Amino acid sequence: MKKVGIIVCMLVLLIPLKVQAAAITSANMSLVGEQTEGTYFNANFNISFSGLNKNSENSDGIYLVAFELSFDDTVLDITGITSTYWDSIVYKEGSNYYVLSMADETLDNKCVDNFLACSNYYATLEFFVKETDKAETNITLTQVGAGVFKVDMESLEYWMENMQEIEYNPNQTQKVKINKSQAPVARNSKTSIIETQKPAINNATIQEKVENTNKNTPSDIPEETQPVEQSSNNYLKDLSIKNYKIKFTKEKQNYTITIPKKIKSLEVTATPEDEKATYEITGADNLKENDTIKIIVTAENKEKRTYVINVKKETGKENNTTAVVTKLNQVALIIGGTVTVIIILAMIISYYQKRQLTKWIENQKR
Repeated sequence: MKKVGIIVCMLVLLIPLKVQAAAITSANMSLVGEQTEGTYFNANFNISFSGLNKNSENSDGIYLVAFELSFDDTVLDITGITSTYWDSIVYKEGSNYYVLSMADETLDNKCVDNFLACSNYYATLEFFVKETDKAETNITLTQVGAGVFKVDMESLEYWMENMQEIEYNPNQTQKVKINKSQAPVARNSKTSIIETQKPAINNATIQEKVENTNKNTPSDIPEETQPVEQSSNNYLKDLSIKNYKIKFTKEKQNYTITIPKKIKSLEVTATPEDEKATYEITGADNLKENDTIKIIVTAENKEKRTYVINVKKETGKENNTTAVVTKLNQVALIIGGTVTVIIILAMIISYYQKRQLTKWIENQKR
C-alpha cells in the first residue's frame, strides 16, 4: 500500500482546485426561525452535486462531505446529527464548527463500484437554545467541500493522494428569534456532541471502510445485468359468450350481438394467448339498450389491447315480428280473396249480359 500522510479533512480551506467532472451545484440550510429558551430545534442541510453517474465506470464518486458553520455558542449548542447513509461527526476549531460525513457501507445510492456515493447529501443538525439575554442569533453556512474519487472498478482500493477536492461558497445566514422561557431552562439528558479534536483521515481509514463495505458483496463486481425482455403479446386466444355465437379471430377487436330486451347480463369467457398476460372484463352486467362490453388484455410489458362487444337489445317491435308477418299474411289473403270474388262477379255479369244480348237479337229477327 502506498504511504500517504494524514490529511486534514477540513475541505473548506481556500486552496487551488482542479476542474473535475463532479461539482457542487447548491448548498442550502433551512430551519424554523423562532424558538424558545430551553427547547430543541432542527436545521436541515441539502448539498446537491452534478457530474455523478452511478451506472458508469467513468464517473466520479463522493467519499466525504464537509461543511463549516458559524454561530454563537453562548446561545446555541449542537446536540445531535442525523445523516442517513453517512458516518458523521461535528467538531470545533477556533470559533467555527465543522461537520464531516463519510459515505458508509449502508449507502443506498452507491456508484457502480458499490462504495462511493453517487447521490446528493442530506443532514439534520439538532440545536439546543440556552438561557440568554439575546432576542435573536444567527447561524451561517459559510463553506462546503467534498472529497471525490474516480470510480475504481479494477482494485476497489482508494488512496488519499488520488482524492480531489471540490468546494462551494454559499455564505448563507439564517436568523433565529428567541423567546424568553417562563420556566427554568431544562436540558433533559442530551449533551453536546462536539468533538474538540480535528479528525484525520488516511489510507487506513479508507481501506477499512472499503473492506467493511465489501464483506457482504462479491469480490468481483459483475457486469450490469441486462433486463430480461418482457413479452408484448396482448392477444386473446379465445373469446366466447354463453348462449351466443361470435366469429372470433384474435386480430378482430370489435364484435356485435343482439340480445332479448329482458337480458341484463352476459357470461363472457376470455383466454389470453400468452399465459403471462392478464385480462379484465368490464360492462357485462346491468346491460342497457345499447351497451358495450370491454375485454382489456395487458401483456407482461404492460402494453394493452382492448376487445369490444357491442350489445344491442331487441325492441318491442322486433319482438312481435312473427305477429306482424302473420297479420300481413292475413291482410294479403283478404285482399286476394276480395279480388277473386270481384273477378268472378265480373265474369258472371259479363256472361249474363252477353246472354241477354243474344236473346234480344233473336227476337229482332222474328
